Amino acid sequence: VTLDLAENDIEGTLPEGLFTLKDLRFLYLHDNAFTGTLSENFSELSALESLYLGDNEFSGPFPKGLGSPSLGGGDANVRPLRYLSLYRNSITGSIPVNMNLRRLYLLDLGYNDMTGTLPADWSNGVNTMNTLTLLYLNHNSFRGTIPSTYPELGN
Repeated sequence: VTLDLAENDIEGTLPEGLFTLKDLRFLYLHDNAFTGTLSENFSELSALESLYLGDNEFSGPFPKGLGSPSLGGGDANVRPLRYLSLYRNSITGSIPVNMNLRRLYLLDLGYNDMTGTLPADWSNGVNTMNTLTLLYLNHNSFRGTIPSTYPELGN
């Protein structure tokens, strides 16, 4: 199932009914005027492969519900999410550790209000993001060093 309402002038918060679409694989809501915080109920969308919410007015922390439901087991527990774009919002706080999004190809968190350090767990153990090829974290307020294992991403 695909829901594409991108590049409109839709306002307001995301309706809770959205999270009942269990077969939703592609969600394109970028370039609108959505507001509010991003719901932890994204965890209910277990088939989601592409999530584009960029260029809206979302605020608050990065939703941990976007991570995989379990850190145990093999790939059966890993969310199929490949494309995650939250650029140009007002997402705050740090990137959560233990997201277990090892199928992710694109992560775009640019132009937000994020802080903290870059997660070091992206390149080891169950959190290895070896398919991550496009990483955009520009125009935030991250600090610290780039973890020495980041060059291994995308291999």
